[in-house]
Amino acid sequence: MLTLINSVITAMPMYMMSVYKMPEKIRKKIDSYRSSFLWMRNLDNRKKYALVRWKKVCQMKKNDGLGVLDIKDMNVALLMKWWWRYKSPSFASLWKSLIQLKYNGSNNRSSYSPFWKMIRSLDSLGRTSSSYTVGDGSSINFWQDIWYNNCSLATLYPFLYDLCANKDCSLQEVVLTHGSILHFSRSLNGILRQEWHELTTILHNTCLKNEDDTMNWRWETNGIYTSHSLYQFLNFGGVPNHLSNIWWELKVPVKIQVFMWLVMHDKILSKHNLSKKGWPGDVSCCCCGDVETTTHLFLFCPIIKTVWFWLGNCQNEFYKWQSLPDIVNFAARLRKKNKHAFLTCFSALCWGMWNMRNEIIFNNRRAKTTRNLLILIQSYVEYWTGLTDEETKQYIKNWLPQDWNEVPIQMQAPEAPIGTMSSDDLWRGWNMGQLVEASS
Repeated sequence: MLTLINSVITAMPMYMMSVYKMPEKIRKKIDSYRSSFLWMRNLDNRKKYALVRWKKVCQMKKNDGLGVLDIKDMNVALLMKWWWRYKSPSFASLWKSLIQLKYNGSNNRSSYSPFWKMIRSLDSLGRTSSSYTVGDGSSINFWQDIWYNNCSLATLYPFLYDLCANKDCSLQEVVLTHGSILHFSRSLNGILRQEWHELTTILHNTCLKNEDDTMNWRWETNGIYTSHSLYQFLNFGGVPNHLSNIWWELKVPVKIQVFMWLVMHDKILSKHNLSKKGWPGDVSCCCCGDVETTTHLFLFCPIIKTVWFWLGNCQNEFYKWQSLPDIVNFAARLRKKNKHAFLTCFSALCWGMWNMRNEIIFNNRRAKTTRNLLILIQSYVEYWTGLTDEETKQYIKNWLPQDWNEVPIQMQAPEAPIGTMSSDDLWRGWNMGQLVEASS
């Protein structure tokens, strides 16, 4: 699904997005089609839920999203290359000369073409994302461009900037006139005079050279603009999470990666989550009668507890875990190959439990025993890791039971489907199964 969305639906308007700003109405329509395709809302007449808000889906995988391309951010990133080509002193072309000849010095907005309006609209973002190495100063805006101390003077001295009458003067003009070209709407007193003295000190220490100014892109180490770097900057969702990319590193099918991403964000359609969306049904777990939350299903349900106990090296850690993120934090402390092996087993455990739960609810099947569920988990792992190296396979084997005869059968599934039993009957059967195992 993710590959088809990014490679087909999103790629279709990409060429036009590199030249024109996409209207908001069209962007929302395309996002509506992409969302419907992702959550399969148009396949039948059944109601389908959008499990995650679209903005989260469109964040990059390393930013804790699903990696679906954000059309709005990519549109800006593709258009910014025109702003960069126009502003960069080192870039010379006939197109740039024509634009400068037609629009430089013109403030008549009614005569602006849509293309020139688009370039002007990116001016604020472009100035924030670029800096200058001072040459002759002719192409640097004294107030608005970043050429001193990684910050524009308009940001460092906002009150002086607001009072200044000529905000578009170049650095060259200000330095050669020692600041006399700057005119303010009123006299400078108190703190404003102190700021002006600081500004004149900066001018005094600025030396112009007999060479062109150099424009640097701040989000690339080599200083050259790339659409990818700006897209990363625009797509960044806040404080980075070093564990957000962990599921995409595993060698498992993409649907399992997406499933585990949904599990860790508590977005799967457990009965508790369905009830929050207005579902009127019973929220009790089909295996034990407690409220079926995501954490309960994969951590606290009695069936899954016994499975966790028989996953190697988890016995001492299992009792410390209170939530699913605790499991990921435990995995993060392991070495790389061992971490991937553990998370692969964890993914197989969650996938096996989820499929068993769905079989009980939708197909009226019986619950699996602990041994059968562990064997199912092992079959998933062996299928997923068929192309991995032998060392990784050995790490995975260390997490699974070595001798299946040591794994207790637990309780046998009752004759009636477990989903139709009361919670009291279920617990009686569960406790009886434990007593039989203990006595044997």
